[in-house]
Amino acid sequence: MRFISILFLLGFLAACGGGGSATSSGSAVTSDISPTVAWPSHLRTFWSAYQYEDAPRCDGFTCTYDFFGEPLTFDIDELDPTGALKPHLRGTRVTNGISLATGTVREGDLEFEIYAGWSEYQGFTEVTGTVPFGDGTSTADILLTVAMGYSNFTNPVAGSATWRGIMVGRRYAERYWHEQINRRVTGDATVTADFTDLNVDVTFSRIADDRGYTLADQHWIDLPMYDGGFEGEGLGGQFYGPNHEEAGGTFDLPGFSGAFATIRQ
Repeated sequence: MRFISILFLLGFLAACGGGGSATSSGSAVTSDISPTVAWPSHLRTFWSAYQYEDAPRCDGFTCTYDFFGEPLTFDIDELDPTGALKPHLRGTRVTNGISLATGTVREGDLEFEIYAGWSEYQGFTEVTGTVPFGDGTSTADILLTVAMGYSNFTNPVAGSATWRGIMVGRRYAERYWHEQINRRVTGDATVTADFTDLNVDVTFSRIADDRGYTLADQHWIDLPMYDGGFEGEGLGGQFYGPNHEEAGGTFDLPGFSGAFATIRQ
């Protein structure tokens, strides 16, 4: 069994995770946001002219993906940008109320690039890097994102019905992983709740990559709220904070994937 650690520098043996549905943890975490729930993305693997996608299998905050027939295991707690990852982040800036920073984790020939965001009750981390497989002579690029936060697992039922913030991610070709299309994507995110029908609409707008290429707005309509969470095709999210002060999650769409984080207006 292969255990590949994202945080070698911290001396961990396991790494971090992703998928298409929420996973929760009852354990105490040394963290500013003290996450109780996480929304990990699919793992995308790019090798030669091919791209593979795998959903995680999670036990609490430990998630495992299939990586060329071998288990690639991650501990989500280790990707908390306000906890274990905090010493590795640099260049913090704030966009729409969300703090953003980058970092690099290295061990020997392995190097992982980190892109993270956080606010009072939530955080997200994107991981990219090159990982050996088989006998170690072949390598593949990986991309995954996990969103996490403190949730009391209840639905908002009153107050402001709008949360606004950001979406961030990576744009890539459907098959090939080339530098010219491995672009950072950013945009605005809006979550709107209907307290009567107990559903939410999610919109990503003004989406563009770091070379100015624009992408179409993305909309999810009438997503049912349940236990403080919501899901739609290619998207999963949660309300965070004791009074639903924030909302965020992850998305997996054709050609780009990432996370979104919003704050109640």
